[in-house]
Amino acid sequence: TPEADTLASEASLFIDPARIVVLPEMDGIPYEWSRHDMVLSGRRIRALDRLLSSDPILLIVPAGAFLRRLPDPQLWQSRTVILKKGQTIEPRLLMEQLVAIGYHRTERVEGPGEFCLKGSLLDVYAVQSDRPVRVDFFDIEVESLREFDPESQRSLKPVESVKILPASEAIADEKGLAKLKQAIAKAKYSDDLRRPDWLDEQGDIKAANGRDQAGLEELLPLISPYRSVIDLFSVSPVLTFDSDGAALDRALRVEREYDTLYERESEVRITVSPDDLLFRDAAILLDRDNDAAEEIQRIVFHSHH
Repeated sequence: TPEADTLASEASLFIDPARIVVLPEMDGIPYEWSRHDMVLSGRRIRALDRLLSSDPILLIVPAGAFLRRLPDPQLWQSRTVILKKGQTIEPRLLMEQLVAIGYHRTERVEGPGEFCLKGSLLDVYAVQSDRPVRVDFFDIEVESLREFDPESQRSLKPVESVKILPASEAIADEKGLAKLKQAIAKAKYSDDLRRPDWLDEQGDIKAANGRDQAGLEELLPLISPYRSVIDLFSVSPVLTFDSDGAALDRALRVEREYDTLYERESEVRITVSPDDLLFRDAAILLDRDNDAAEEIQRIVFHSHH
């Protein structure tokens, strides 16, 4: 990801920076049900949201991120919260919606994915935003929306609306969660295999997200096939990569890592195959000597190191 950020900075000399988007690699170790860094997750969600907007962009994707398949974006796009000045919504209902999509209630909002309620004021830091927003309620009406400084907590400029994307790419509502439990039962995993603790919580969880229910994103393929980054483009993209083979080497290393960890972890916990999580054709697309991927236009550039 640092290299991708550097490339984005260099590309901004020639392209409008607003059209340059970096999709970072997912952090954590595969198959270990790791919790993800909230700032990094926010960057990924913001990048995917821009990609799905159909605006022409330059998407810079590290090989590891290119290889990793993604949940159907409609699963989390449908849970996006939009607040507008003059809108009516009960603060209690809004907080329930925020919790369902992975936001945490805190005493003071300082980082992405947090919210707090103080009297008629609800502060929320959308994961994809640069600044949090203060929602001022008059009973159940949104009277005003203002960005504020998370350090000083002082209100800044007013805004007419705010978009709050889920705090995780992996989202399951009550129906989806029930479907997942049924799929796990149908898969007939051995009773000796470890299951995430949240799977056994009866009645307490009405929705699940990858932030609070660790490992969810590695089980959702059981009920909904994941998609590649390329699948998310509204038109066929042009794939550009360096001729030095570094991207291909990285992709092959990621594949080996997933295969090795799957072989180990499938002996101790319920898992899905790496084929459900990885875009295996990525290695073919990144191989400049392989002509098998004719449906994707590829440009190989030669950099000087």
